[in-house]
Amino acid sequence: MIRSSRLGIPDGSGEELQENRGGAASRVAPESRPASRVPICARHDTHADPHGQSNGSSASGHQQREAGCPVNPRALVIDVCHEIAPQDVKGAAFVLAGAFEYFPEGTIHVAVVDPTVGSDRPALCVESAGHYFVGPDNGVLSLACYRSGRPRIYRLENERYALAGRSPTFHGRDVFAPAAAHLAAGEPIESMGPRARSMHRIRIQKPTAEHGARVTGRIVYIDRFGNLTTNIGPDDIRRAFPRTRQENLTVSLPDNRIRGISDTYSSVQPGSVLALFASYNLLEIAVRDGNAASQLGMGRGERIVITRGGRSANRHKGR
Repeated sequence: MIRSSRLGIPDGSGEELQENRGGAASRVAPESRPASRVPICARHDTHADPHGQSNGSSASGHQQREAGCPVNPRALVIDVCHEIAPQDVKGAAFVLAGAFEYFPEGTIHVAVVDPTVGSDRPALCVESAGHYFVGPDNGVLSLACYRSGRPRIYRLENERYALAGRSPTFHGRDVFAPAAAHLAAGEPIESMGPRARSMHRIRIQKPTAEHGARVTGRIVYIDRFGNLTTNIGPDDIRRAFPRTRQENLTVSLPDNRIRGISDTYSSVQPGSVLALFASYNLLEIAVRDGNAASQLGMGRGERIVITRGGRSANRHKGR
């Protein structure tokens, strides 16, 4: 579950709770309150068990919090996600890119999916569009950092901002969390280490569109419910089919066809396959009250084609 909040100074006073999309609570800071840096711990390196909990995430998450407490005990830390599959750097990058814009400028985002922890891969602190990102240089930060402009990239090499005697296998606690806490306490990003020219980047392939004919995209992310998120946005469809209503489009999967793009999951009967624009504002393939990934036998990278017209029973059939 991703929890998105808009927060001001974490003093517990005068904050208004609002409900945002997906049912998550948001705290909206009053207009008169000065902006503050708020560290967000977005841990994405844990195993999810069958009950949707993350094995070891509670203990390691608390250790990361405790590592930052001596530096900035007033810092407000929000866990954004603990449900990324092990070693899934691309999945974590996608989630971070979809979540950070719901936080105010000055927020510090810590993202850790780090299969090569302890190697010579650099540790980074990046500023982009008023947000700060802390994590390994393996692409996990890149989708978010390049989404809103040109990032300022620094290597975390100043030992003053790391724990003494750091573990070679737990940089989330010993490197990234302390650096985020120092940033939240007001340390300038320039003090973290030398400026870097570039960072490792993950790129998501863009869909292709043929005017009046088709839009072709790919599955780019699968959430814990088995919903299949594509790289196709509403504008891609509008450009290809400017005069066609969504209900008159057909979404073709490898072994299924879906007639029309729905507004909500409840637009179809339980067990039916549907396509809709979900929380990332990207086309999603889902099975109502089911798991589309397992029931349709589909995974990341598979092709989705949208055309005009066609027929479909909107029922799932496995491969």
